[in-house]
Amino acid sequence: MRSPLAVVVLLVLWETSVGLSSSTTTNPKVDTTTSIMSKKWNRRDVFWHLATTATTTATTMTLLLPPFHQEARAIGEGEQRMVLREKPTAPIGALLPAIQQRLLLQAALELAQSSSQQQFEKLQTILPPLDDQSSKRGTSQDVRVLQQYNPAKVLRGDLIRACMNLYTTNLNYDKLLLQTARDDAAYTVTDPTWKKSYIRANDGLPDIQKVIGADLDLRYLYRNQVELKVEDAAAELYYASDNNNNIDREELISLLREATLAFDQWLDRIRYGDVRDALEAALSGKTTRVYDSWASGFLPSQPR
Repeated sequence: MRSPLAVVVLLVLWETSVGLSSSTTTNPKVDTTTSIMSKKWNRRDVFWHLATTATTTATTMTLLLPPFHQEARAIGEGEQRMVLREKPTAPIGALLPAIQQRLLLQAALELAQSSSQQQFEKLQTILPPLDDQSSKRGTSQDVRVLQQYNPAKVLRGDLIRACMNLYTTNLNYDKLLLQTARDDAAYTVTDPTWKKSYIRANDGLPDIQKVIGADLDLRYLYRNQVELKVEDAAAELYYASDNNNNIDREELISLLREATLAFDQWLDRIRYGDVRDALEAALSGKTTRVYDSWASGFLPSQPR
């Protein structure tokens, strides 16, 4: 596992010339007020719908931002037993590309659910078919994908992976490590029975490095789930079209919903304010430019 202490340099250039693609602003109109009042959607659904279909003010976004969990949870022995007291931090620019992909994922889901065939066909402007490069893994592949595709305009499994790697590599756990150095508990254990048995078997609780490793592992797990479901959705969309078969809309929608759920689980591990700020940046048309040289900027992590 990559050391969480690795230092990575990120060069972020904010630009306003590139924003969300037009395909994300032409979704079927929904009476959002009625949906909120009738409680047909939860707050998370309303938020992402507004973000992809309307010009949303910062005030509205603050009010509607879904209540992401306030603690960062780490896996212990297969369950969430160790809870970090504080979530690690990373630059907002490192999160922005992932948020842009989340917005496109929501737009893709709404287009797939549309009863209008014209709207449904717009899905292909967001979700392209798989290519031979999609299955490749490696640092150089992340760099190529991040430089070749605009995360605000195209939804791809390998692009989602690269965007999430960009954020995860820039996570800073130094504050938690400093707490441990001062003998302050950087995490709590939520299962007293497991805590006692672990201490007896190991002469103490896991060190902070193991808890951080578990936190990273869970982030990678959710990343892999999103990547897989989006690629499966692309395969479903284009395989039927290429073979003159009817697209199984229920399967397509199910795959996109599963991708959405896993993506939001990944976002749950990020600070509330960071998600809000990255979303505001995405909606205002800002972008993050990524370079493949240590001298000029950022080099993505080794994929897992």
